[in-house]
Amino acid sequence: MSAGSCRFYMILLALFFVTSVITGDSLSVRNGDFLIDELGENNISHSVEQWYVSSVADGNFNDFVFRHDRQFSRYAPLASIATLSGYLYQNIGVTGQGVDSFAVEVDLLKRSIRDWGDLRVMVFVGDPVDTGNGVDILGDENLEKVGSYTFSLDNTPISSPQADIAFAMATGIFDLSDYKSGASIWLRFDGSAAGSNSSVHFTNVQLHLNPHLTPKIDEFSVSQNYSVTPGSAINVNWTVRDAETLTFVMNDEVIHETSMLSGSIQVVAEESAELTLIAENPFATRNASKRVIFLTGDRLPPNIILFHVDDMGWSDWGHNGRDTGSDLYQTPVLDTFAKSGVWFPNGYAPSPVCSPSRGALMSGKSPARTKLSNWIPGGAAHQGKPIREADWFRRLGLDEMNLAKSFNELGYRTVHVGKWHLGEATNAETDPTRHGFDINIGGTDKGNPPTGYWPDANGSFGLPGLDQGYGQSDYLTDVLTDQALEQIDIAVASSNPLMLHLSHYAPHTPIQAPAVTVAKYEAILSDGQQRIHTNPVYAAMMDHVDQSLNRVLQRLNDLDIFDNTIIFFISDNGGLLPITSNLPLRGGKGHEFEGAVRVPFIVSWPGTLASESVSDMPVVHMDIFPTLLDLVGAPATFVDRHLFDGETIANELKQPGGNKRVEPIVLHYPHYSPQGGTPHSMVRDGDLKLTYFYSDNELFLFDVGENPNETVNLWNERREDGARLFDHLARRLNHFNANFPSTHDGKSLAPSVAVSMKDVFTPGWGDLWFGNISSGNGKPSFPVNANYIFRGDDANWIYLSEISSYENAIIFDFSGNHWIWSRYDIWPWAFNLEAETWFQVGINLRRH
Repeated sequence: MSAGSCRFYMILLALFFVTSVITGDSLSVRNGDFLIDELGENNISHSVEQWYVSSVADGNFNDFVFRHDRQFSRYAPLASIATLSGYLYQNIGVTGQGVDSFAVEVDLLKRSIRDWGDLRVMVFVGDPVDTGNGVDILGDENLEKVGSYTFSLDNTPISSPQADIAFAMATGIFDLSDYKSGASIWLRFDGSAAGSNSSVHFTNVQLHLNPHLTPKIDEFSVSQNYSVTPGSAINVNWTVRDAETLTFVMNDEVIHETSMLSGSIQVVAEESAELTLIAENPFATRNASKRVIFLTGDRLPPNIILFHVDDMGWSDWGHNGRDTGSDLYQTPVLDTFAKSGVWFPNGYAPSPVCSPSRGALMSGKSPARTKLSNWIPGGAAHQGKPIREADWFRRLGLDEMNLAKSFNELGYRTVHVGKWHLGEATNAETDPTRHGFDINIGGTDKGNPPTGYWPDANGSFGLPGLDQGYGQSDYLTDVLTDQALEQIDIAVASSNPLMLHLSHYAPHTPIQAPAVTVAKYEAILSDGQQRIHTNPVYAAMMDHVDQSLNRVLQRLNDLDIFDNTIIFFISDNGGLLPITSNLPLRGGKGHEFEGAVRVPFIVSWPGTLASESVSDMPVVHMDIFPTLLDLVGAPATFVDRHLFDGETIANELKQPGGNKRVEPIVLHYPHYSPQGGTPHSMVRDGDLKLTYFYSDNELFLFDVGENPNETVNLWNERREDGARLFDHLARRLNHFNANFPSTHDGKSLAPSVAVSMKDVFTPGWGDLWFGNISSGNGKPSFPVNANYIFRGDDANWIYLSEISSYENAIIFDFSGNHWIWSRYDIWPWAFNLEAETWFQVGINLRRH
């Protein structure tokens, strides 16, 4: 196998390729009990035939055969480390003359049966006392440790605990220059931080001799704060290491090439553009790239404020434009603010509980796709229930496309203030700065304030940036507002556009508010009138939310930036019963009905968007990310809009009432909630809403325009409409690759949908399964989290593993421009959909 060639194999449900980059002199590789002396062109990529395996916990020392089958197989052995003290080790060869260093590349496999634990790779040189299975090399006095590398959850792209997913991962470089020729090299793999219920699996080990360092881009920036006048010159600066060539690409066109590792050039942009620097080293295992975006316009790009309230119900404000406002809560600022922009009475949160909605806002993706489909940390709520709730992911993956990351690249100062709740315990995902925010004040894994809305005796709220110096009269909602105002001032002083996520904990439990404000509502309630809303403390919490909005708007006016600020006012789910009431909507937070997911949704940008307008278009939080990109004028190439599960509503904001959604809204909550909700999914199209209940396979069809409290099931009267919506629901959930509830014996309860293989590959239908099939260059384009692997050197094949519940592998032949389908139960045969013929599949499948 020559340098740069590709070796194909399959393991479990994943198909993947590995490419070796080899330079330098020979290295003898020892595989089990035999020695390979003739490697040919110094290619030492190999699969290890035998590992010494040990588990101190149980005292068993057994040979573990580790190999790849030479044909497709649904099941194949793999190496694994399954306990805290388990480890594998192997003598992989000896140092050779002129060999100064090597890199280790490991193909990791994430399996759903265990939690992920860290994998540590340790490298030793020397001859141990005993190479038998019963002796571990760690601590052997005859071995010298060269170095170690840990693959941890925080730095691997694993984003789903579901079907087996494979990744090729490269370690750092191990320096052998101080060791004499002929010294034995040992690799030891262990679960360095794994608990007793965790495991790490890997399927292949590759070595790269004398690997060249991967290029690094230390600086790549433009000098004009990312906002320029059309046609003006833009200074571009760069500093790069370990690269031979640098290529500058603007909107897919090469505009400059150089070998200088630092410098500056001027470019001219007539329109908003994406500028990418590609640093290449032909001998490195991978290259480096970085991009900046600059926006052309006559003024600074608009500021963005996401005013995000927690557990605020649809009717939890004074007058929401119709006769459905609160009969107790007073929110005069919010009432007036709604008239400054566009109010959407059919605004939806992506989930009836908080974390999934927040993740969908940040990613623009459905919780069904990201698998963050329940509140964090959740629990085994299905115990004693009729069905088992779906598996899910308790964090928003660091690799997910992210609102803050994107606007950071657009030159925005990105600030998070308040509740985050998108990671568990001390995982990296709990920190908003790991998701692209420059500043985090108050954001952790916590779903409600750890000390309540008052500081503890030490003057701390127990939150980042709010951990000291506060008095017992400081109220958290007001304190978060203080912090937001300070960040607005800093952004204006720095002449940078601001993206602020002001995410209040209020009015989430605990229900607490200043006594003087509570007294105001107790006085109102003393008149003895019959009311829907009756909680004076909750009313006071909403009062302080309204005061917060007032202070933010006032500061924007004082700084003369109100007219250049886009503001979204939203809530993460409906109001919590019985603390508040969502009438006339049915249900509340965590439930299956409108009161759980229909929420306040107001958008304002004075002078640019419509004002004093009401739009009946159904909208959802996933729409916000693509809408903001359109409103600020981001280049079309900046983010692939087909990766979003929401859609832009920019045109509707400019001309309310003149637009329709491209896709009906689909929401998926396959869990039992603490509030009593059951696993369900729903689809909203116009005024019609269909809800599907997994526990009893029941369908409810409502006209929520005429019947907002969902008391009249129209399923029997309007079967044709119901069937159409159910078919759409099932197709979209399959498109999302959603996780579904199951019976307690493991049978999936995924909604069935009638589809032929021919349907899968027809225009429109294919888009539902694979995303946007054309990327503009005649090659398919897939969502980043789809199960696919492609050969990168000539982009000749794309392989997709499991598709929905059909248990088939999909293969696209770029050279023949057609799809090939192979079922697991008939491998090694595949069906050519274009030629309508079967052919045998072997190790050299790509040559057919």
